Amino acid sequence: KNYYFEPFDVFVFPVIDWNYRFQRPQQISTQSAASGHRVFYLRTYFLNGTKPVCQPIRNDIPIIDVQLGLLDYKNLVADQLDEESKILLLNQFDLLRENFNISKAVCIVDLPFWGPLALELQKLYTWKVVYDSMDHLGGFSNVTPYMLESEDELVKKSDLVLATSHLLLNEKSQINKNCLLIPNGTEFDHFNYSPTNLPDELFDIKKPIIGYYGAISEWLDTELIYNLASTRPDWNFVLIGRLEGADVSRIKE
Repeated sequence: KNYYFEPFDVFVFPVIDWNYRFQRPQQISTQSAASGHRVFYLRTYFLNGTKPVCQPIRNDIPIIDVQLGLLDYKNLVADQLDEESKILLLNQFDLLRENFNISKAVCIVDLPFWGPLALELQKLYTWKVVYDSMDHLGGFSNVTPYMLESEDELVKKSDLVLATSHLLLNEKSQINKNCLLIPNGTEFDHFNYSPTNLPDELFDIKKPIIGYYGAISEWLDTELIYNLASTRPDWNFVLIGRLEGADVSRIKE
């Protein structure tokens, strides 16, 4: 069936920058743009100033990079958005509304830092707010409880909350009943081919193969992998991803 929908723009208030690693926020943005919505993808760091800077990310679909300005340094995973900074950012959204002729919009919020700003836009312009709860944020070593203080308010007042796991769904639905379980997935077409330039180490690996694809970061249980590999020398482990803070000293053996 063909359903009519009133056109609206999408603002993504992200936890990662567009060029960091292509994953859930960029996938949602790409699919939204391919479906006919203009997508404004904010940066996670600010200019020293009071005006936004915009540039296209893609030429084939409407995704626009937006860098907002602040006069004081803010760390998205450690700080809160104070009232003065919020007003400064709201003024820049007025400029964006005028320059891009924005009327209706949906704000997809990936981090509680952005909550006060998105909820103010909800109040001023009746823009919808969707909180995408992707992770148990308190489990990250660089995330502060101070930044997380605004999460409950964001969950409570969002028009929709998305959760990537049953644990997060159960937690967020205690505050907002309008929650959906949207687990992470894999872009089949992207991975469904045989690469031609494999490293020598990946040829003729005997099964069973235990594979991992993603960030090799602090949350990866390298101790478990070491114990499994030591106990089962006939198993082969293939870990593909950028090294980001994980202690891999033992599994390098």
